[in-house]
Amino acid sequence: VSVVIPAYNEEKYLGETLDRLNEQEHHGFDFEVLVADAQSTDKTVEMAKKYGAIVISVPKINPATARQLAIEQSRGEIICCIDADTLVPKNHLSTVVNEFNNDPKAVGLTGIIEGSGGNRLVNFIYKWMNTLFSRLNFLLGKTGFQGQSFAFRKSAFLKINGFNTSFSTGEDFDLGCRMSIVGKIKLIPETFGISSKWRIKEGPLKTISRG
Repeated sequence: VSVVIPAYNEEKYLGETLDRLNEQEHHGFDFEVLVADAQSTDKTVEMAKKYGAIVISVPKINPATARQLAIEQSRGEIICCIDADTLVPKNHLSTVVNEFNNDPKAVGLTGIIEGSGGNRLVNFIYKWMNTLFSRLNFLLGKTGFQGQSFAFRKSAFLKINGFNTSFSTGEDFDLGCRMSIVGKIKLIPETFGISSKWRIKEGPLKTISRG
């Protein structure tokens, strides 16, 4: 498994994100973490190396380009993309691997994104608005990925030539929709990521609308 994290000046958040990844359960498989650094001017690179991540230097264009270049250098058969400020549960990678092992037709996965940093009501609203948004899209046949955390088979990614790197935002949603051409995209009832404080402060509607 390869975990790919695009980053630009993320020293405030990256350490905790990588710390969670280092605590992952990974029985029966290995994983690597690649941080696609878009010419950060803070201590993002030092932070990534401190936690044992592989740093891929990429041009500062957009997240789609950063992710694309890192995935091209990855070694995993399964790719997990997360944001630099997104925390994943300790069983995240094992959940992803088990889903793909149990369903050979599945090529992509997305799940529930929760929030942290707000009060209980704000976190609750954030979680369920994201959940309802995803379910509604799937009912409408729009199998887009939730950008904070999603996973796919690298073979399917390569078949569709990866991300549309002309997109400055929404490249994750677009990827999931296009990937449905080559296999099944699944929305599973598992927490796929916990969004950071600054996303909560943006407000649920503004955050969701970026997809």
